[in-house]
Amino acid sequence: MWIVIEACGIVCVIICYFTVFTVQLAFIRVGIWEELVNGDIWGYIHLSIFLYHVFLIIASHLKCMLSEPGVLPKDYEELDSSKLPHELSLALQTIQNELLGVGINQDTQMGSASTDITMSCK
Repeated sequence: MWIVIEACGIVCVIICYFTVFTVQLAFIRVGIWEELVNGDIWGYIHLSIFLYHVFLIIASHLKCMLSEPGVLPKDYEELDSSKLPHELSLALQTIQNELLGVGINQDTQMGSASTDITMSCK
């Protein structure tokens, strides 16, 4: 488990969970309370769907909060551009060269179909 205890993080957690539980209370009390009191089956269906989403919100936030950012698995393999399709590999190389400020001639490096694709993306 990985967690950094700091004031800003603790305040953010408190605000986040306060917001989630306030919305949950408001939805149940204002949105579907009367349906639940009347015993309407749709009220229970809405409640279960909403509580499922609240669970997903809390679980994903806890996973993000308690896991170390930027860690790669041990079997991580760097992206090898030779395994990519030729057009995609050339497009990635063009983007990389443009970001680095190196100009290349697209007509000589790419086929006409892939040149049209990269030109339309700009």
